[in-house]
Amino acid sequence: MYLENASNLYGNMGISGRRVQRRGCIQLFTNCYVRVIKMQTEEQLLVKIGSTIKSERMKNGLSQADLAEQSNLHKNFIGMVERGQRGATIASLQKICLALGISLGEFFQSLNL
Repeated sequence: MYLENASNLYGNMGISGRRVQRRGCIQLFTNCYVRVIKMQTEEQLLVKIGSTIKSERMKNGLSQADLAEQSNLHKNFIGMVERGQRGATIASLQKICLALGISLGEFFQSLNL
């Protein structure tokens, strides 16, 4: 979403800013606006990673508990990652991918980032 200034996003909260497009990226001059964009992007990424893990787990006919046991991770952690409530380290993703029978490369390709 491209906005000419942050006041369009925040309404009458007295927060203003402007954007400048340079070399294919947008530089924003309102710290609050930058934080909102980063949080939305991170949340979207976590949800996408989680839903991909869940779909691969379901394809393999595994429950969250089964995946947790096979990957040597806690079942609550698996659930939180699948719901996008928690991020997973590369080491944890590697364990999950091994339990699902896919490589990390295949996993990241399936994310279509």
